[in-house]
Amino acid sequence: MVKFSAVFCSDATHLSCAFSHLSGRFEKHLGLTGGSLGLGYFSGDDVLLVRRPLYQSGSLESLVSRAVSNHLIVSIEDKPPSGFKIESTPPFRYRNFLGVFSVSEQLPAPLVTEIMSDLPAFLQRDMRSDSDAELLFYLFLACLFDMGRLQSQSLRINFIMEGLRSVFGVFQRFFEREGAQQTKLCACVTNGQHMVAGTLGFPLQMLTLNGLDPCPRCSDQRRTPWMDERRVSHPHCSVVSFVNAQEPLEGFVRVRDRDIIGVDPQGGIVSIEI
Repeated sequence: MVKFSAVFCSDATHLSCAFSHLSGRFEKHLGLTGGSLGLGYFSGDDVLLVRRPLYQSGSLESLVSRAVSNHLIVSIEDKPPSGFKIESTPPFRYRNFLGVFSVSEQLPAPLVTEIMSDLPAFLQRDMRSDSDAELLFYLFLACLFDMGRLQSQSLRINFIMEGLRSVFGVFQRFFEREGAQQTKLCACVTNGQHMVAGTLGFPLQMLTLNGLDPCPRCSDQRRTPWMDERRVSHPHCSVVSFVNAQEPLEGFVRVRDRDIIGVDPQGGIVSIEI
């Protein structure tokens, strides 16, 4: 299973500040899983990926310290270092899309076959692994392609939300048709402008902050042996975070099951039902 944490920060220069504010909670969530680490964020028009065969507790802040971005996704996949493959480690990217999908158990072979048959040939050729997480990400891309929006550099948030809802719809209809117990699914995707997350049966939590007061990162940097710590805040910085955590995390609230939440570039939040 894949555990993930995602962060939106309205001011790209303060992403590391927002991450520092949340790092203790992220470590509590992600640190319980030993496995491969994947980190993705936007840098200008590009998407940068960092992948490691083994997650080391306490290493997240240093990896994010130089990131200047509005959107970031970090994930830990429960697998031994011997099974690490760069191409199958989430989050995944395609052009200006970045996403992570997590399922509670392996997808049934008939569902995998059905999804693969629905993917356009050019997306099938682009896939690099046989992981369920990557397959669902490419299904999301195929849904955008069907809407004629995959090549768009700038998308309205409703198209991304509808694309993710279509993925959940394919997932749900298969299990209803087969009369089988439904595998749980949650996901987070972004195109660098809008971040969208949703859940179907799997616990998903969300946190919103209107300002960072105080900022632990900047306040610590101002501390010297000759001067008391200065209180530094970023009052106009909006932060939204998602985690697919079972255990309650401080400040986070549970997203209602079957909801898809979208975050616009200003930190505004919209939601739709699956």
